[in-house]
Parts: sequence; structure tokens; C-alpha cells
Amino acid sequence: MSLVGPCGVGKTRLALEAVSSLGAARFAGAVSTIALSGVDEGRRMDHVVARAFDQRADENWRAVLASRIGSARVLILLDGCEQVAAACGSLVEELLDACPNLRVLATSRQPLDAEGERVLPLATLRVPDESAPSTLASLLCAGAARLFAESASRASPELVLDGSEAAVGAICRSLGGFPLALELVAPLAETTGLHELASDLQREAAAPGTSASALPGIPPPVATAVNWRLAHLDPVQRRLVEALSGLPGGAGLETLIAVAGAPELHRSETAEALLSLAATSVVSVEVMDGAARYTLRDVLQRHVRDLLVEEGRFDRIGRRRLRFTLSKLSGGEKVLVSGPQQLRWMETLAREEGNWRAALAFALETGDTEAAASLCSELWRYFELSGQHVEGREILSRVLEADPSATTARSHLLDGMGMLAWRCGDYEAADAAFTEALMLADDGLSARLSNHLGLVALFAGHVDQAGRHFETALAGATRLDSPGEVALVQANLALLDIENGRPLEAKRKAGAALALQLALGDRHGQAVSRLHLSIADFFLGQHDSALCEAGEAAAIFTEFGDLRNLSFAFGVCSAALSAEGRSAMALELAGLQAELCRQTGVGLPPGWGERLEAALEPARRDLGPHAPAHEAVGARSDPSSVLALVLGDLDAPTDIPAHSLVVEALGDFRLLRAGRSVELSPQPARLVKLVVAAGRPLHVEEAIDALWPEAAPSTGRTRLRNTLSRLTRAAGRVIVREGESLRLAREVVVDAHRFERAARRALDMLAGGGDPAGALGEARAVIAMYRGDLLVDEPYEAWAHRSRECLRRLMLQLLEDAAEAALAAGEPDEGEALLRVALQMDPLDEARYMQLAQLLASLQRCTAAMQVIEQARAAAQEIGLPLAKPLSQLEYDLRHRQATAPAGRGS
Repeated sequence: MSLVGPCGVGKTRLALEAVSSLGAARFAGAVSTIALSGVDEGRRMDHVVARAFDQRADENWRAVLASRIGSARVLILLDGCEQVAAACGSLVEELLDACPNLRVLATSRQPLDAEGERVLPLATLRVPDESAPSTLASLLCAGAARLFAESASRASPELVLDGSEAAVGAICRSLGGFPLALELVAPLAETTGLHELASDLQREAAAPGTSASALPGIPPPVATAVNWRLAHLDPVQRRLVEALSGLPGGAGLETLIAVAGAPELHRSETAEALLSLAATSVVSVEVMDGAARYTLRDVLQRHVRDLLVEEGRFDRIGRRRLRFTLSKLSGGEKVLVSGPQQLRWMETLAREEGNWRAALAFALETGDTEAAASLCSELWRYFELSGQHVEGREILSRVLEADPSATTARSHLLDGMGMLAWRCGDYEAADAAFTEALMLADDGLSARLSNHLGLVALFAGHVDQAGRHFETALAGATRLDSPGEVALVQANLALLDIENGRPLEAKRKAGAALALQLALGDRHGQAVSRLHLSIADFFLGQHDSALCEAGEAAAIFTEFGDLRNLSFAFGVCSAALSAEGRSAMALELAGLQAELCRQTGVGLPPGWGERLEAALEPARRDLGPHAPAHEAVGARSDPSSVLALVLGDLDAPTDIPAHSLVVEALGDFRLLRAGRSVELSPQPARLVKLVVAAGRPLHVEEAIDALWPEAAPSTGRTRLRNTLSRLTRAAGRVIVREGESLRLAREVVVDAHRFERAARRALDMLAGGGDPAGALGEARAVIAMYRGDLLVDEPYEAWAHRSRECLRRLMLQLLEDAAEAALAAGEPDEGEALLRVALQMDPLDEARYMQLAQLLASLQRCTAAMQVIEQARAAAQEIGLPLAKPLSQLEYDLRHRQATAPAGRGS
């Protein structure tokens, strides 16, 4: 069905209300709302719609989406289709033909002309009859008058309509009953006066052409209201509205003040002006991560932008927006390659996408190729990780063609171009881009480019060539002392060892890479190392460990939207499940893996498809004729739902149901249902954290004292009841109350509790001495589970401190014992990495500094050992102590060794 009508008639509002009231009841929450306002090209529409379903807009994306929806009851709202009506009509026809239970609701100023389309024309609100009796009761029988009265009273609660019925009726008739026009003009009633406002609007209506010509394509009454509202802005409001006209993605206070070019504005003054604009329907407000974000109404945004362009003033806003965007995105590439804030930076880029796209378009339109190149240098990794590979290549191609100069910046762009081509399976184009980039790159980028060339060679089947590139990359990263790059290369060398039939060596390298990435906080890198570790475990016959590592990797790839690597992780999971005899689940995951390959347009690396098929053979034999086809199972599966089955408590002998709840308390707190994050308000979230930190049933009075220490007993119990009720409504059965005790529901899985059990088991294995290699492998897997300290977002709460310190001590003991085991097994690189992680967690431990420095000295790495001693000295000075005597003696010995070393000998 298409809701069709002119601008300002209320199409979007009605559509959202319909979706809100019908979506949960009739479509079980399977509702997707896709805003197409501002999208004026069919290719861009494809990208927007595909991304709403976590796909990339390749040539098969519509067929893949139709396959995913299948016969499920799904509702899609396409809002604002007028600029791409024909493309929307084609998309809707294709999806409805393939999906019998799909329903599509569209809003547009014109029909989509799709087969089977039902058009519902929307009329304006009924206006008061001029000849009807002028009483307040009769006036409010008209929908336009009711909306005007409600909007006016919101802005001016003291406004009295009695005695002004004729004026209100005249205002409604002058504005034609358009909801948007009424909402914009109503707040002016108190300052202008109802009778004067009615007279002015009638004079405006009697002068045809003025408003209509100012806003082409917009009904004259709406144009009148827009112009009137703009004319009544004060200077501060005007500057903010003009800035928002250049920020299609909306903005917070900091961005607005910068783009408005108004550093003299105080935050309080700006916030007050914005609240006034929000109260009078000029801007909409959304609170995200505790901060307000303001967006200008669509019609106003386009009109103000057009006026500024006409006056020649929009370029100033565009330049300020471009400068601000460049400053905000500076350093983003480094963060996304191996930084600890990858996910938060991805979320920031997704939230600001409308604005940085506008800034990039402005740079290209105005010929500022240097700025465009700088932006894309920071953004290419976002395109890669978010799955926008095809569009990312198109954008980078435009920038590279616009600025062909041979510069270091160009080498970064070519690096991004190569990675996006590699993601698309275009290995020839990737190799060409990396090779050209290598000729322009400085030393800092050369190691990474050699690593990327190795990936291309490996996936193209040139194993020997890949090895040479990786070794060059490792030497360069080591020389530059770049641990993030070293870890990425080691992870890829592990994959190379698997190809060469050396799974034990692969496990060692992937474990060392993972330890470094844990220390650096490189979350995506951790996922890659876990994936390669899981493959090594599978070939070593350690199927439980393989499933655990691949499942954890899949969880991280899902967070990033990295479908290509997610596909690979699901392939390993399915192989491990098949080996364990869990045949139905193995084939379910194999089907999903095949589906993801179709979505990304890229299959598994050479030879891996055959290996997976061979690994699944036991599952097919087990199920016989009942084995489902991959395509059928994958089409019905949602990655997050299937992921919940893999990510449950792997110590349990049975599969965890798809509705299970997972609490992530190590690092940033999250509650996940079926793999999807559940948003909790502060008090329910704190209650869950409290019970998790306790690790045992908690007495009601303990909970009340911890959360509301100032509350009276009766008040505390009321608050607890309300908090439990809100928690249950938001997330289901998370906490169970049994008499006077609170405990976690049995289906809730807590990562901190899993880590504690697994860590104690690993420590026992390391101390037992029975199977050193197996114990070290178990320790690696457990160390990878520790994503950060317990409940880091509650640093000052006493109830979290004890459990946090207990888990920290457990982790430090595990790192120490695993480091000793690695050194005993002749794995000094891994031992070094583990000791460095331990020192990062506890930088005041002199014994560990000594152990690490002695290790480096024994490896003839005297310079590195001296650097460790300097770190120990700085840590000691910070708390007012001298360097420990054993470290001072070792420093003296090392200096003597360096002084007496033969000339030319390296250190």
C-alpha cells in the first residue's frame, strides 16, 4: 500500500503510527523502517535498502533478500519514495513476487506504479466551516483546529482560544488544513496574536506566487508556513537552522556550534535555542548515548539550503562542515585497523554517515581533492568492515581519478582500494592497487602493504609467494616496533601454516597474535586470530576448542557486520559440530555459511569449500535422507539466532536454545538475546550488574541497600518491584525472585562466570604437568575470553570491586603460568606476549618486569630489554620509589654487554 499526498499532509506520521500499532501484533516485530528522504538515485537507494538488511548491494542482492524473507511475515516501510519512485516500484514488485507473506507500506508524493499497488490518497485535515456557528466546541470538531489548538497550547500553555474562534478558523483555512503548516505556525499565536496572525495569513494567501515560487513542488500553504516560521527566528536560532541545513544526518551541540561558525555561543544558550526550536516543531530531537541530537525538518532543510545556495552563503557552511568533519575523523584509519575503540568508532561513523557523505560530496564538487582524499583515507576501513565494498570502491575510484598525484596520501587510498577489491574477490585488482601503493608508501605503511599482498597471494592460491610477502611484512613491522601490525602478520602466517600442513605451528602463531591483540584492544584483530586458532584446533582434533574460538570470532564479526569472515567462522563451526556428532546443527550452520557466501559474492579461500564438504560428510551420513538442503536451511536462518546456539555455555552438553540470554560483563556491559543487544534503562541494567557481580543468590535487602541506600525500606521494595518489572518487559526472564532472594535465571549465560570456571580448570591443567601442549592450548582459549575487567563502567561501586579484583588476579595468574609453559615449550615469542599483557594489566609488578627483561636478554635483544627496564623505572618513579636492585643490576650487566660487544654486532 502507498500513502500518497503532497508534502506536509502527514504521510510519514500516519505510516509510523500504523507500523507502531500493527507491527508487533501482526508481524511479530519483523518490521523494517527505511528512510529514503534525500535519496535521489536508484543505485543509492539499493545501498540504503540493502544495508537495512545487513547486505551489500551487489547484482544479486534482491534475490538474496527475497530468499532470506521467504514465507515469513515481514513488514517493510519505505518512507519518502518520491525521488526514486520507479526504482522503489521495481524493488517492491520483485520482493512481493517472491515473498507471499511480505507486506510493504510506502509513503510518496506520487504512486510507485508497482503491480498490485493499492494507493491511499491522503487529504488535508478538515478545516472549520466559515458559515458554521463560532463556538469553541464546534470549532474543535474540525481536525485542523484541534491540531492547531494542541500545537499552540504546547508552545504557550496559557494561550486562551475562547473568543478567538473566528480567527482560528481563518488560520486553518489559510493554511489549507496541512498538518505541517499548522504545527509550524501555531507556536507564533501567542507572540503575534491570533487575530493579527489570521489577518497576515489571509493577506499572504491573497498574494499568489510569493510562497509558492519560493518553494517549488511544495503546496503554497506549507510554503507560507515555512517562510513565516523562518521569518520569526531570532539570530541564534537562525544560525543554528542554517547550520542544520548542511547536516542531513543531524548533529549535537559541538558539531552545530562548529558548523554555525559561532564559537562565541555558550552551550547553555545554544541548548536553550534548540529546545525552543524543538518545542515549535522546527527540529526533531533524539537522545543517543545520553546526548541530544537535533535534525531539521526535511522541508525546512531543503528550503533553507536552497535559500543559502541562492544567496551564495551555503559554501561557507559547506567549508566549515568539511573542516570539522576532517578534524573529527582524523586518526580514524588507525583506530579501525588495530585500535581499541573500533566498535565505538564504527558506531560514530554510522551515526554521522549523512554528514560525512555530504562533506565528501562537497569536497568533490568544489574540486578540493586533497580534502576528499584525506576523508577517504580515514573512511576506507569503515567501508570494508561495514560490508560496503562495492560502493566503497566506487567512491575511492572517484577520488583517485580526481587526484592522480603520486603522494603518500594516495598510497593510503590505494591500500583501501586494494582491501575492498580483495573483499570482493577481485584479487587481480587488489594486487595491482597494493603494488602501486607500495611504490609510493613510506616505511610506516610498507609493512602493512606487504601483509595485504600476502593475503591476496594466499587467497589466489599462490602459497609460496604469500609466504615471502608475509615474512617481509613481519620484518618491517618488527623493525618499526609496531605490535598491532606484528599481530596481524602473525595471524596471517598462522593461516599460511595451516595451508602448509603445520597446524601446531599455526596454533602457536595465532595464540601469540591473539595475546598481543588483547593487550592492544584490537577487537577485530582478535576475531581474526581466534578464527585462525579455531582452524588449527580443528585440524589438531580439538573440536571443542575449535567451536569455542570460532563461535567467539563469529560474535565479533557479527558486531562489525563483517559477513565475509562471519561466513568463514560459521564454516569452521559447522565442521567442528559435524565432528562432534551434532549433525542437525552442523548442517544448519553450513546452510547459513553458504547463504552468507551468496550475500557477499565471495566464496571461501581456495580449497576450503572442498575441506568443508568433506568435514560435513559424517553429518550427512548421520541424517541420511532427512539432511536438509543448505540453501533451504540458510534462507530461513538469521545469523544472530544461529549464533546464540554456538555462543551459549559450551561447557553444557546440549545446545542452548535460540532464546537464551547472554550477559557480557567483562569489559563493556551488554545483555544479548539471540545474539542481539537488548537496550536497558539505567536501573534495570544496574540490578543485573549487581546480581552478576555477587555471583550468588542475593538477598532483597542487599540489593536495595546497594542500589538505593538512601531509600526507606518500603520505598526501596517498591523501586525493586518496579525495576524487576521493567527488566522483564525489556528482556524477559533475566532475574528470578524466590522469596527474599534474587538470582539469575538458569537460561542466562554470563561471560565472567564462564571465564572463572574455565580459568580455574586451565590453571589446574597447567599445574598438573600431564599434557603441556594441551594445557597451553586450553590457557590460550581462556585468556582470549577475558575481554576486559569486570563491569568497567561501574569503576567506583564497592559491590563490583571484590569480584573485579578476584577475576583480575585469576587472569594475571593464568598469564604468568601460561607464559612459563610457553617458555618451557620453547615458545619465547608467546611467552613475551603473555608477559606484556600481564604488565599492561598490572604495571607495578617488578618481578614481571625482571622476568620479561631476562627473557629478552637471553634472546640477545638487549635494546628491548633495556626498554622494559626503563618502563619499570617510570612505573616505580610514579609511586615515589627507586628502581628495584635486581633490575638495576641487570641494567648494569646489559650496558656492559653492549659496550663490550664486537663492532657491527646487533643488539
